[in-house]
Amino acid sequence: MRKFLLIANKAATAPFKLNDLAGSAGRMDIVCRCASSSLFLSHGIRKDTEFHVVLLGPPNPPKHISFYGSSVRRMGPDERNIASFISKTLSGKKFPGVELRDEGVLETIEAIEYDEGFLLEM
Repeated sequence: MRKFLLIANKAATAPFKLNDLAGSAGRMDIVCRCASSSLFLSHGIRKDTEFHVVLLGPPNPPKHISFYGSSVRRMGPDERNIASFISKTLSGKKFPGVELRDEGVLETIEAIEYDEGFLLEM
């Protein structure tokens, strides 16, 4: 099982506009690229991978969003599609394979049993 953890210090923690991912959303474009690179192959989704991001930007930090490759559905590899999933998840909508929790970095590391893997910080 591969687990990726991204700590996004400036990424928005409330629904955001999809037309300004690099600006008002706090570099959500980078979060989406990391999610895409972690979860997607050229022909599908990596079933053995989890992508976790801790959003620490305004207005309601912290937020922990998890994507589980084994159960995520109807998500495409492009930034806008992933950003849409993140924004709708922050507004309370539920998706298969995507979870939202009010957890900071330390709680996330403990919750996902992050003993080895890839730590990305932006």
